[in-house]
Amino acid sequence: MNSGDVVVVEFAMLWPLQVLIPYVVMRRDVAALPSADRARAWPDATIGVAALLGGPLAVPVHFLLAHRSLRGAALGVAWTAAMFLVLVALDTLLLAVLPMDTPP
Repeated sequence: MNSGDVVVVEFAMLWPLQVLIPYVVMRRDVAALPSADRARAWPDATIGVAALLGGPLAVPVHFLLAHRSLRGAALGVAWTAAMFLVLVALDTLLLAVLPMDTPP
């Protein structure tokens, strides 16, 4: 498997997770909010678009807008850091498992 194939496999496996994980985190946060805060949070369609277009970087914005406090901003940064760590760990594991040809 050459390096171009590895990039395609890596993209095909990690990109869905870069959308799905932020979507699940934001949806769970909205479900846990009190009803007054839930009214200020993004609707489901906006959460989906934000996860699709922004990935993990949409999470701190969501937490800041939904919680409107420093605690919300800190939660958003913490969740984003955790997501990046998980995605980097998965990427490293994937690259260790995939066979790659070494150049001559």
